[in-house]
Amino acid sequence: MRTAPIAAMLLAAATASADPETIDPEVAYYHHHQPSSGLWLDVGALWARVDAGTDAAYSGKLVRFAPHASIGRTFALGAAVDIGTIDGAAPAAMPLGRGSSSTMPLAGVTGSLAAIKGVAGARLFAGPISAGAELAAGMRHAAVEDMYGKEVTAVGDHGVVEAHARLDWWATPGLTLGALAGVDVLDSTNLVFGVELGVHFTDYDNVRR
Repeated sequence: MRTAPIAAMLLAAATASADPETIDPEVAYYHHHQPSSGLWLDVGALWARVDAGTDAAYSGKLVRFAPHASIGRTFALGAAVDIGTIDGAAPAAMPLGRGSSSTMPLAGVTGSLAAIKGVAGARLFAGPISAGAELAAGMRHAAVEDMYGKEVTAVGDHGVVEAHARLDWWATPGLTLGALAGVDVLDSTNLVFGVELGVHFTDYDNVRR
């Protein structure tokens, strides 16, 4: 039966071609151990409550630009730049002449508000929804003037450490719509809320395969 050895050889060859590990173990290893990572950019509109230490709170309206990189399936690192305006009411000094002044109870203030922060966080997926928690630390700058054009010096620059919670809906594999809420852990009267659009440069950031 000379056909038996030939049939055995053909069967072995077919089995080897069906098993990727026998073709090239190195290629098969990297196929099954592909890094889970991706880059994305969040662009958002935020509302902030800022306590500047003048017995009054200011309201800020900001635009956020936040690039991120996922690290594995769960963690992410990034940065956030917030730029916008600030307004509200604060105690103000009214000139009385000869260098003297009188403090009025409240006066309208307006100005600019900006912040730059480093961000670290983690997230989990459930169907088309991902939920995450973040810690953002950096500096906030406000330049504010009262109704008389006098700078409110108590605002200035302040360090911030914010705890964020975020929820995102994956409208497509490369596009998310989300909401964010945060509080400054150094001063719980400072709050931030917003909505964000995320543009992801790899489908699902390579974490859902």
